[in-house]
Amino acid sequence: MPLIGMSGSAVMLLPAIDALKVAADLGFEAIEILGEFPQCVCDDVSGEQREKIKSLAESSGLALTLHSPFTSLNIAALNPGIRAESLRQIIAAVDMCADIGGRTVTVHNGKFILSQRYRKTSPQAFDIQWKYNVESLKRASERAEGRGVTLCLENIGFEHSNIDQNVDDLLKIKNDVDSPALAFCMDIGHARLNKELDQAIEKIGQFTRNIHFTDNFGERDDHLVIGAGDFDYSPHLDFFRNFTDVIILEVINFGTNPESAGKSLEYIKKLF
Repeated sequence: MPLIGMSGSAVMLLPAIDALKVAADLGFEAIEILGEFPQCVCDDVSGEQREKIKSLAESSGLALTLHSPFTSLNIAALNPGIRAESLRQIIAAVDMCADIGGRTVTVHNGKFILSQRYRKTSPQAFDIQWKYNVESLKRASERAEGRGVTLCLENIGFEHSNIDQNVDDLLKIKNDVDSPALAFCMDIGHARLNKELDQAIEKIGQFTRNIHFTDNFGERDDHLVIGAGDFDYSPHLDFFRNFTDVIILEVINFGTNPESAGKSLEYIKKLF
């Protein structure tokens, strides 16, 4: 059985250590800290604060994961300054995850700067950005391997600007990076929107070390309370139940009330 974890995004306005306390109080077995403002800006978390987070996780029995920052970042940017800063922040997340005793860091691929139409007429730009994306992930994976952390690449193919447009792209990126520290975070809501959940489970399931369990109505990336959408989980329950790593209930709530996280956990316990 997997460990069931709470996403820090369910209490987005709480600092990381307070989010940990909420997850423990609700009965979760893990938490994915959101490495974004305001919950956790890795550069601002002192050594003392990291020790407190690690100690609290150990005393409460919580497994820790960390979602690296992604807002305004692009590890495949043509602008070298933007690309370098994006990679630096991901490496900072890897270091923080290791410092607090975490096991995985969820990371996004970069984004294309050209639309789909222009990418078809400008293959050179496509090739360059693919290369930059792979190079960035190689460097991040090297750091992760050195720190004993696994980098989990999340599927974002439903967004037309993202480097990975499908699970086959994810597999090619993993092959190009060629690092034992690179695995996958399978967001089942994203896979549903991209109409490839079956393919995702079949093709990248064996390389997945983190699952984002979400709910929606098949049209937008809603991240609803689990059970509030119309996602039919039943065809894939065996895969979820037999998963041996962490399943994060990724509910998004721009506040501090943990009610949505608690309701999601109750639903999952009954479902599983």
